[in-house]
Amino acid sequence: MILLHEIDSFFIEVSEAISSKHLHDFLHSNLMLKGISLDASSAIFYSYLASCQQYFIAHFHLENEPCFIEPQLLKFYYFEQTKVENQIDLFILENCFVVYENQELLLFKPIQQKVSAEQIQHFIQKSLHLSVDNCIEVHPQQVKIFQQQFEANLDYIKPLSYLKNNHYKELKRFLAVCFACLLTVILALGYEIFFDKKIKQPIVQKSVYPQKALKSVKIADVIERINYYKLQVTTIDFHNELLFLTLKHTQKSHLIEFLTHYQAEVKRLKYNTQERVYELSASFSLL
Repeated sequence: MILLHEIDSFFIEVSEAISSKHLHDFLHSNLMLKGISLDASSAIFYSYLASCQQYFIAHFHLENEPCFIEPQLLKFYYFEQTKVENQIDLFILENCFVVYENQELLLFKPIQQKVSAEQIQHFIQKSLHLSVDNCIEVHPQQVKIFQQQFEANLDYIKPLSYLKNNHYKELKRFLAVCFACLLTVILALGYEIFFDKKIKQPIVQKSVYPQKALKSVKIADVIERINYYKLQVTTIDFHNELLFLTLKHTQKSHLIEFLTHYQAEVKRLKYNTQERVYELSASFSLL
């Protein structure tokens, strides 16, 4: 089981739900912007909160299947209970709070300091626009009981649904194809020089760079430059092969220099007098 302290989680605002076509790129780029390293063992759990137009994103490293994470222990609360449609339950533990909707895991958040149940409910209602139907405080002893039930019923528990980090494999596959093509050209040229005669230009089969890998490289390049110029990302969105960004910085020149590297369409560039920063909204082609 993946423990809570082994999971990185956060919320990100969007203008609307991301299409399934761009969802993986959206999650991947937001994790990179948070400085979270991704590899072949990376797994991503997410949920879209239509009430506040936010995504809850959780990242962890999964070495073995099946996948279970600590907040799933609360699933045992529903044993022998009748399911109520659209019911939202808030569980408050010693180190975190967990929200279930329709008896399915929706989101969770670690508690860094001691807060009351009222404060947590206030955060959920004001920040996430969720109306809690039941608030359940789960004491450490009850958590231990859930852990025992989990271990005894492991074969009957539905594993967590998650996304794998496919970009890592795609990039490795692309680099392997590039290396093979380069090696073919080198061997062909070497043959021509060695035998001192002209041969026909070697026909190298054109490799089609997978669309997802291409997008990943472009996104990684954008993120690298965002970090280089120390820009603050306010929003990030994907639509029709376009990446939409809203960036902030105290110096306008940093935003302009960032834009000059890309053929970006500037949507808005203004000075926020309240925050004393420049705000830039622009779109970038992912192809």
